[in-house]
Amino acid sequence: KENIALYLESGETISYQQIAQSQKEIGSVLRGRTVAVLVCRNTLGCILCYLSLMRKDIVPLLLPANLEEQEVLRITQAYRAKYLCCCRGYLSQNWNPLIAIEDYNIYEIPNWKKTEMSKDLALLLTTSGSTGDSRCVRLSKTNIKSNAVSICQYLKLTQNERAITSLPFHYTYGLSGVPFNYEMMNRFGLLEKLPKSIKILTQAGGRLEPELQEKIAQLAIQRKILFYIMYGQTEATARISYLPPSL
Repeated sequence: KENIALYLESGETISYQQIAQSQKEIGSVLRGRTVAVLVCRNTLGCILCYLSLMRKDIVPLLLPANLEEQEVLRITQAYRAKYLCCCRGYLSQNWNPLIAIEDYNIYEIPNWKKTEMSKDLALLLTTSGSTGDSRCVRLSKTNIKSNAVSICQYLKLTQNERAITSLPFHYTYGLSGVPFNYEMMNRFGLLEKLPKSIKILTQAGGRLEPELQEKIAQLAIQRKILFYIMYGQTEATARISYLPPSL
């Protein structure tokens, strides 16, 4: 329980025990098996809301924070979501939050109507370019668990590793690297300045140019970093295949 779960930009650390306590507080106001729209930012409040919803068997629908309020409300209505979670100041509606947690508020949608849901449904994610038409990928608990276990196994992740939140939280590959990240690091000479603490580099979410692949691979060999090139889709809970660093 005392192990560190999160390192914040401020330098503060959050333990698993603190997360569990927050989950208990948030869970005390949440009722029923339903959908909750979560407007995502890379902040502690957002992460606590997400984990609390999952713990209460409420299905999060993750949306980017740059969506207009009216579009978020439209999607909320389309999916008959009972709850809306967003950072303070995002909504112009004069609604009173059920609970405030860090920088986030959780609201109960007025005039909510219950709907039947699959017992296996655990998460709703938008794919690239699909937020405009309200289509989502439906992921089951088994999808998420099996994918997480598989990733931990082939990347050999233990409690000693820290993952950097370098991409938006709502994105299926939000905790790793896409080609754009590497292209920017290469353009500004940051690849050669990677901290010595970096032990693993992963890449998915698009095609990395062969020349840059080769450059990163050579750098990884010199620095004794494991460089994994992967392929995935939102429909398969992120990652489908990977290329071992030795290849």
